[in-house]
Amino acid sequence: MQIKHILLICTMIISIWACKDTNSGESGETDANSIDSLANANTAPVEITKIYVWVDKLRMRAAPDTKSKVLKELSAADPLTFLKEKSDFTQKITLRGTLFDEPWLKVKTRDNQIGWVYGGGVKFYAPKVDQAPTPYDKCFEFLKSGRMAKAESCFMSEQLTQMNKNEKMVVKDAEMLKLRLLSGNYKILQNKTASDVEYVTYDYYYYYPKMSSFVVRANKAQGYTYLLINDKSGREKAIWGFPKVAPDGQHMIVVNADLETGTAKNGIQILGFKGDRLTVLMEKEMTDFRPYTPKWFDSETAEITLRAPAGVDAQPKMAKVRLVDGTWVMD
Repeated sequence: MQIKHILLICTMIISIWACKDTNSGESGETDANSIDSLANANTAPVEITKIYVWVDKLRMRAAPDTKSKVLKELSAADPLTFLKEKSDFTQKITLRGTLFDEPWLKVKTRDNQIGWVYGGGVKFYAPKVDQAPTPYDKCFEFLKSGRMAKAESCFMSEQLTQMNKNEKMVVKDAEMLKLRLLSGNYKILQNKTASDVEYVTYDYYYYYPKMSSFVVRANKAQGYTYLLINDKSGREKAIWGFPKVAPDGQHMIVVNADLETGTAKNGIQILGFKGDRLTVLMEKEMTDFRPYTPKWFDSETAEITLRAPAGVDAQPKMAKVRLVDGTWVMD
């Protein structure tokens, strides 16, 4: 009988423990016994140290606490180095309408700042959606599929939208394109249509304040050239094709695939600042394939569609351009 009583008591204790509610508390409450979904942070292979911000303006703090000093605000898609240390508690915090119950993670940024970020604001894999889309992406998709009339209509419509958006800085008429610089001066690009030899007209595409650049296309008798116009000095820089800025605004990728003639080259460029000058950090001219529609997965990784030229029987493939140890490489 004593054994039966002992077994009955043990069963009651186990039942009470199993039914205990561990989900109490509201946003901001810590729970040392919670099972977090980032448990792999302590068990992941040593080589997996990269994590990626998915919430824009995620705060990196001096300590794992929402009241701790903010060291830096991080942008969506920013890559971080996970230092294999996390808080021994989880915290309930709502991000973008979703309640998370995660630990804090110790991380290092690309500029070597060390601090803590909330685990619900990062992912252990690179986002697979474009983190830096532009209004012209749909136009380039038409171009990639060979729908030329649709692409041209798309470009014209979006150019008008962008000029209206930046109407205080951009004026265009039949004779010129006029850009108001931050210095207060004007950059005037005069059309030349009287001679086929010097023929050129200018189209306004975009303004990238983070890269201090207006994007302009110079249409010439023998093809066209894209130009970056510095928003302070008006200095011009010719590039191969349409630029697309990384999520953190520190680099841009340039691809060109649809130019048959002219001075621009079929291929890929990466540009970034060295000092106060925008500089080409990598370029790769291509003959067997043509690059289309780059997508930034994070500020250090872009993916590009490669297609064979018309008449060449070859399947499209994907290529990645990555920042590795301070150098941009393509694979």
